[in-house]
Amino acid sequence: MKLSSLFRRKTLKKSTIRPRKQSSCSCSCSLSPSLRQRVLSINDPKASIEPVLQKWVDEGKTVIQSKLVSYIHTLTKINRFHHALQISEWMTDRRYFDLTSNDVTVRLKLIYRVHGLEHTEKYFGNISKDFKVVQTYGTLLDCYVKEKVVDKAEAIMQEMKTMGFASSPFPYNWLINLYAQTGHQEKIGVLLAEMVKKGIPQDKYTLTNCLSSCIAVSDIEGMEKILKQMEDPSICVDWHAYTVAAKGYLKLGLIDKGLEMLKRIEEMRVKDRSISLYNYLLTFYTSAGKKDDVYRIWNLYKSKGTIENSSYAHMIKSLEKLDDLEGAEKILEEWESQCSSYDFRVLNQLVSAYCKRGLFEKAEMLVQNSVQKGADSGRSPYPSTWNIIAMGYISNKQMIKGVQMLKNAFLLGRRGWKPNPVTIASCLEYFKVQRDVQEAEDFVELLGASGLLTKEVYHWLLRIYIAANKPVSPVLDLMKADGFSVDEETHLLLQESSDS
Repeated sequence: MKLSSLFRRKTLKKSTIRPRKQSSCSCSCSLSPSLRQRVLSINDPKASIEPVLQKWVDEGKTVIQSKLVSYIHTLTKINRFHHALQISEWMTDRRYFDLTSNDVTVRLKLIYRVHGLEHTEKYFGNISKDFKVVQTYGTLLDCYVKEKVVDKAEAIMQEMKTMGFASSPFPYNWLINLYAQTGHQEKIGVLLAEMVKKGIPQDKYTLTNCLSSCIAVSDIEGMEKILKQMEDPSICVDWHAYTVAAKGYLKLGLIDKGLEMLKRIEEMRVKDRSISLYNYLLTFYTSAGKKDDVYRIWNLYKSKGTIENSSYAHMIKSLEKLDDLEGAEKILEEWESQCSSYDFRVLNQLVSAYCKRGLFEKAEMLVQNSVQKGADSGRSPYPSTWNIIAMGYISNKQMIKGVQMLKNAFLLGRRGWKPNPVTIASCLEYFKVQRDVQEAEDFVELLGASGLLTKEVYHWLLRIYIAANKPVSPVLDLMKADGFSVDEETHLLLQESSDS
């Protein structure tokens, strides 16, 4: 059977590392960049990073604590929390290094990210008194805020007050944020009064959180009182606070007041008029339906210098929302005429705009023209580009074209990309209705080559074989060979087919 050629998996031989015991870890020499490379090369979040570290030590090479701390920071920034936590634990479990209070705080955050609140509380309970400083207490309070656990947040806040750790605005800001999220607006006033009584200043975060609280309960009068406080020169409020107000007014349908906030942002003397500032303005003027202002901000942005690819994508998306496809097309042409690196995420915005309006052939032509223009440089679309068109066709019940577009995406062979499971299921359901075993096999082979075979995919293949009155034993054999057991669900599926 054709499937067998592509369903065979390559087995990776796992080498066993036998770390020898080390009584100490020398910290006198510079660390070779190769350890960083080894650490960052472990992309599989399920793979342990400890053997890499231990092998380095077993080779007689030195490890510097500050370098490991920097790796933890880097891994955390790129959302590799499991590996960051493994390095943190390796530092102490192998008894190479003593932790600082900052290391303990970082580990507390990582435990929450990886294992959740219960493990975080357990670790905090086992921390020695010397390490229970304002940062560790603050981290636990932050976890309670994220989990919206009011009683525990209040209890840890009380401990912080007792320890003298609640003398700055930041723990109060967290609680205000929590109360705003959980609808305890009446408690916010109590906290603010306490801050005044204790002489704790209200900073921009205090006011922004209070502003969000007012918006949540449509308290326009409260919003305006806070906005007045923001004018106090002793409080350094940045433009982000006014975006909260603008968003709130627009949400409440007060368009003119929202626009007034946007004008105030524009008038502020922002030293670094960053990408995010212009993108915020584009977003809010789009939400307000002000196309002229969208173009005005865009032209202002262009006058400041080079524009990032992401901002072109943002502008195209804004114009699409304003139903200005002609304008969006011109922005794409402008970008293509001067871009130094072609990013299909920009083109994807217009592809998506066409598909939302049922202009699927136009979307296909746009992609094909782009590929032809960049043929000399080997320009190739992202799988997501074809996937957008595929989802458009499938949602419009044009399954033949939808399947073809999805195949185009798979054939690009980009690692790490996968379509929505609903899209895959729609294609497999179509093959079942059509009783098209050959097309189903071709499609499932592509899934296999992309590492996307699941038991559910095999179950769909069984349904397709049954619908086509073909023997299912080859599918069951392949399923077992690929490591999927024939379970109760499989037997039930086969039983239902035999009964029908």
